[in-house]
Amino acid sequence: MSFLTQRALIVPIFSLFCALTLPPLTLAQGTRPKVTQTYDNSEDVTRLEISHCLLSGDDVFSQYPSGVPKQAAAQVDALYILIVSKYAGKVSPVPQSVRLILQSLFSTMRFGKDPELSFIIDGKQLQIGKMERGAENTDFNRDYGIVLESLGVTVSFEDLNRIASGSAVSGKIGSREFVVKPDYLSALRSFIGQMRATKVDAAAFATAAGCFHKLVNAIDLGVSLVEYRRLLLDTKTDFDDAVTLLPISAQRTYLEEAMRDYIIAADVWQVGVESRYGIIATKSSLIYSVDKRYELGLAKLKQSSIPYEPLLHMIWEFAAQRIQHATSLQK
Repeated sequence: MSFLTQRALIVPIFSLFCALTLPPLTLAQGTRPKVTQTYDNSEDVTRLEISHCLLSGDDVFSQYPSGVPKQAAAQVDALYILIVSKYAGKVSPVPQSVRLILQSLFSTMRFGKDPELSFIIDGKQLQIGKMERGAENTDFNRDYGIVLESLGVTVSFEDLNRIASGSAVSGKIGSREFVVKPDYLSALRSFIGQMRATKVDAAAFATAAGCFHKLVNAIDLGVSLVEYRRLLLDTKTDFDDAVTLLPISAQRTYLEEAMRDYIIAADVWQVGVESRYGIIATKSSLIYSVDKRYELGLAKLKQSSIPYEPLLHMIWEFAAQRIQHATSLQK
């Protein structure tokens, strides 16, 4: 089940508790990177990619979903990344390389001929090499007065692994520097997991997944915030040790994201109980970050606040779904 399907199942639960009607999401709201897989039956080719993700500047696609107005074109300055892999048939072989694409939106051509791309991964430099210039999008220039500049380079699967394994990753294209956000690194690990048949040791996986059992059981039976935080600390301590034994894979990514869900739930619970009526302001930074992660459309609600309890249960449901996905990949 995809996470879009999960959201479709979970949002009605939230509406039931809140008596609200959530507005439908638009493509422009989906700023969190996603791994998508499409199969072309006529050509017998599968395409696997991570959606566009902002590296630096302003997110033009979200800020101007209907197109950039002419008067704003001079202020546009954005750099996006896209990673794509193609292979024949439906079963992915272990790839030798992937295509990394950078797209610049600026008032003029930003980069010179064959600019160099490099990354800094946990303090260590990784030189990728010269990027090749793609065809200029003249329609984009004509319609919006902005130059859409595309640059591509082939990256070895080994180097892609090195990037995905980093906890702090930044990069440089020409003289332009950027930071690769944790969300994108998480999507990149999932991308790698789908591209290869990663064998995860059954015992190591069982240990990592088993770290959640006490916490999940406590949630099911009913637990106080104080007890939840104590169990969460124990769970995270055990999980941090266990997850290091898992290779980069979709299974590991799902478990890591589930752990993050449970931590976010603690923050939501804390803010909720501290409020006078058990509600959280829809314009708060917490709701903004939750909305961005789970794409629920909460920030677009007309209500000034929402009750925290259904939101808390919804986050727990996302965590449970991720653990279930990881487990299903082991079968």
